Amino acid sequence: MTNYVGEWFSGIRGERGWSLAEVARRLGYTNISKCANKVLRLEREGVADDHFVRRLAAVLGISDGVVAYLCRADRLAYERAWREWADQPVPVRVVVRAVPGFMVELAVTVDVTRPEEVVAFGRAYAARHHKKVFVVLSRRRTVGITESGEIDGTFEATPESDPCPGMSVGRVKFLFRLGGTPSTETKGGAS
Repeated sequence: MTNYVGEWFSGIRGERGWSLAEVARRLGYTNISKCANKVLRLEREGVADDHFVRRLAAVLGISDGVVAYLCRADRLAYERAWREWADQPVPVRVVVRAVPGFMVELAVTVDVTRPEEVVAFGRAYAARHHKKVFVVLSRRRTVGITESGEIDGTFEATPESDPCPGMSVGRVKFLFRLGGTPSTETKGGAS
C-alpha cells in the first residue's frame, strides 16, 4: 500500500539530517523513544492521528496544502487497492452466529452452487436452528438472515465498513469452520 505522507515526511527529515530523536525533541516530547516510534510508524505505515501529523508537518516545515495533497493521494490509492481486492471472486460462504460474538462458517452442500441456492440454504438453516445467518456472496455483498429464516437485508461493503461477519484479533479477521481450520483474511488485502 502507498504511503505518500510517510515517504514525504521521511524524505524531508532525511534532507535536514535530523534523527528521530531530534524530531522528538523539536516536537517538545520528554519521552523521546515514544515520539520517535510515532514518527517511525508514520514514515513506515502512514499511521498517525491528524493532530500529530499537523504538529510534525509544522516542525518539518511542510505546508498544510502539501499535507492535504499527500493525504488525498494516499486515500485515492487505498480506495483503488480496496476496489481491486473487493472485486476478486471468492467462494460464497454461509456464516452462523453460534452465540453472540462467536461466528462459525458452515460447509455448504456440494450441490448448492448458485447464490440464490446458497441464500435458500442459509434461510433453511437459520429457521431450523434458530440462529442468525449471513450469506457472504462476495467481498462486497452479504445477505443477513434472521433466526426465523427471513432475509434481514443485503449489506454492501465499503472501504470503511465491512459487513462480512467474523471475529478479529487486531486487523486479522477469522472464522472457525465446522470440520475445518480457521480461515483468516486481513481487511483490504488477501489472506
